[in-house]
Amino acid sequence: MLKYGGITLNTALYNFFTICWNQGSIPKNFKHAKVVAIYKGTGETADPASYRPIAITSVVIRLFEKLLKENLIESMGVNKLPSTHQFGFCQQRSTHDAIFRLMATITDTYATAQTHNKYVPVVFIDISKAYDKVWIDGLLYKLLKLHLPPNMYFFIRSFLTSRTIQVVHGGTTSSQRTLAAGVPQGSILAPFLFTIYLHKITKNIHKNTRMSLFADDIALQPTIAGTYRHLQQSLKAISKYAQKWKITFSKKKTKLVIFRPPALHNIRRRTQVHQLPSALKIANFNIEEADEYTYLGLTLDKNWSFIPHLKQITNKAAQTSYMIQRLIKRDRLLSSLGT
Repeated sequence: MLKYGGITLNTALYNFFTICWNQGSIPKNFKHAKVVAIYKGTGETADPASYRPIAITSVVIRLFEKLLKENLIESMGVNKLPSTHQFGFCQQRSTHDAIFRLMATITDTYATAQTHNKYVPVVFIDISKAYDKVWIDGLLYKLLKLHLPPNMYFFIRSFLTSRTIQVVHGGTTSSQRTLAAGVPQGSILAPFLFTIYLHKITKNIHKNTRMSLFADDIALQPTIAGTYRHLQQSLKAISKYAQKWKITFSKKKTKLVIFRPPALHNIRRRTQVHQLPSALKIANFNIEEADEYTYLGLTLDKNWSFIPHLKQITNKAAQTSYMIQRLIKRDRLLSSLGT
């Protein structure tokens, strides 16, 4: 057992956690993060957007978060969070459940559609820098509404506010900056806090539309085929919620895919399968139509053929096979040289 000054490590940590919990406060040094920029592999090396920031935070506070997590989940359950629309970071729910729900809804909508209305428009919504731009005061307000135990609320408030970062790159450290928004990257509590923040985005959507969320990945589709009216009404409600809670959407990554059942694949190209009356809109921009979209790792194409997804799988398999062959050849060469 590690000891310092006659006190064991677990006793020291227990005393420290107890003081933080009772005071509802965390020392400033434990709210500081050093950020390492990892090159994504694409883009100009001089462009900051070509790098993925990885925040290195206090191990001690992450341990305290782990102890607090179950209590927070329990308080969320009392308040009926997360909703049935949310599949991210939920017990007994996964990406497979979210994908199945989306595909089942599209298939069921096909089955109940009239002959001339057999198409289903689905909007895939991307939140810009979702975790990094969470409005902290707004999140604290939502936490107050959950009526958390006072110690838990004050601890989380201290945990979220007055956080600082420094970027470390090539042996050089930037000046220290205070974060004005966002939940801590790499934090154990961050996904649950984000779920609380986004929870009521589904509240005012039209009854004939269905929304599926996996953390910040959002899919919105009508439950009646061949109509855009209900979809636009729901997009309007989402836009209103986003404006109130300072949420922004990515125009580049938010897309509309209009799915058709396999029975219509052989219809001649000149036949009008669907006609978009006017561009669907979210926030302050029109949503672009795409032929396919990758949702939670599954590439869905408008013809419901899954060919693009199968091509991706075979390409990845071919690349992996090539790398394995190279390693085998290298090992054989080294063996022949007696090394």
